[in-house]
Amino acid sequence: MAEQDEAKTEPRAADEAADDAVASSPEPATEPSLLPDTYDPLQPDTAAIPAVDPLRSTRELPPVREPHVKPFAVDSSLTGLFEPSPLPGEPPLTSSVPVSPVFGPPRATSATPTAAAAPTSTTPADGVPPTATREAGPNRGLRPSLVVGGLVLVLLVALAAWLLPRDGGEPTATPTATPTTAAPLQVSLSSMDPVGGSGFAQKGRAWSTQTYTTADFGNLKPGVGLVLDLGSARAISQVGFTANGITVQLRAADSPSNDQADWTPVGSATTADGATTLRASGGGAHQYWLIWVTKLAATDGGYGARITDVEVRG
Repeated sequence: MAEQDEAKTEPRAADEAADDAVASSPEPATEPSLLPDTYDPLQPDTAAIPAVDPLRSTRELPPVREPHVKPFAVDSSLTGLFEPSPLPGEPPLTSSVPVSPVFGPPRATSATPTAAAAPTSTTPADGVPPTATREAGPNRGLRPSLVVGGLVLVLLVALAAWLLPRDGGEPTATPTATPTTAAPLQVSLSSMDPVGGSGFAQKGRAWSTQTYTTADFGNLKPGVGLVLDLGSARAISQVGFTANGITVQLRAADSPSNDQADWTPVGSATTADGATTLRASGGGAHQYWLIWVTKLAATDGGYGARITDVEVRG
């Protein structure tokens, strides 16, 4: 037993001797510290580090400008189209805040309250007048679009009523008076010469005189005539024919005669050159009508008269 106890005490003595050697050895030299004696790693040194706002960068940035939208020019008559309408059974909506018809109500902005607010203009910045407060009750002003639409509808209804037939049938056109021309009358032609000469001679549809040396029948006679026999006394409206530039006059009688004085003038003398119409209105009813020639027209080698296409209308 004594040997065992000695064996246990030997290692313990060796350990104690080693500890004593370490304790008696000189301490190594230490380098001087650059930090102050009061330095606490858990507390920042406010004297050595400048104060910095964590929410603001040290670099100055340019101010941010809000985009400016140019207001549209809106007709004041259309402002009512943008007003809110109340629900059925609820009172009309009113607002004391000016509402722009394009951009809506102005955005709310924060402002520092002051003792006295400066007077402000009633016209908003966008140049559009504020919308009038809607009156309470059902008698509100009609919108311009509704008024215009109603007027157009009334005009269309009136136009449709005017175009529809009055009797319910097809529209009838108003008859217009058309001028009526009387049919040509049956007439027989013959020559009249005051001195018993040849007067007019017929060749086909043409009636011609002989050739004279002067336009006054060579001073041999006062004139010659073409007699129109209707078969009975009748009132006529006109006598038409074609001539070669002679001077003529329309006359009438109840019986044929070679004396020009027995024929009553109807109208005045006129020059007949080409298609000619002698009016007979007011001449009365007669059986015999006379185309009296008082001056001849120049022809080849002298003077003469030529009448064609005689037509009498009642």
